[in-house]
Amino acid sequence: MSTISVLILVVQVKEAAESEWSTFRGERTAGIDEIRQLRQRVAEEDARRKMEKKEETDADEKSQVNKDEDMTSEESKPSDSKAEEHDSKTEEKTEERESKAEEMEVDAGAKEESGMRADDEDAVEY
Repeated sequence: MSTISVLILVVQVKEAAESEWSTFRGERTAGIDEIRQLRQRVAEEDARRKMEKKEETDADEKSQVNKDEDMTSEESKPSDSKAEEHDSKTEEKTEERESKAEEMEVDAGAKEESGMRADDEDAVEY
């Protein structure tokens, strides 16, 4: 081979290498740009999810506060039927106490009549 053909071959190899390098460099630049875009989209998506989660948490807290307030107001205001039940139960208990007191009085009167009076002089005072 002559020097001219060797020079031509070297020039062709050099051109092929430069062509491959420029192709690789273009692809690499495009890949880097794509990665930047993907990272940006991921960051935006994360920010959106955080906002949704925060809004959901705030809404849950607000609904919990409302539930607590509702429960508190329900506890402080008994319903009419509950109030009526309470009144009737109170009346029944009062009647029971009165009847027991009357029985006790009757028993006490019977004891006094049968001679079982307490002697005032025997009572001990402290």
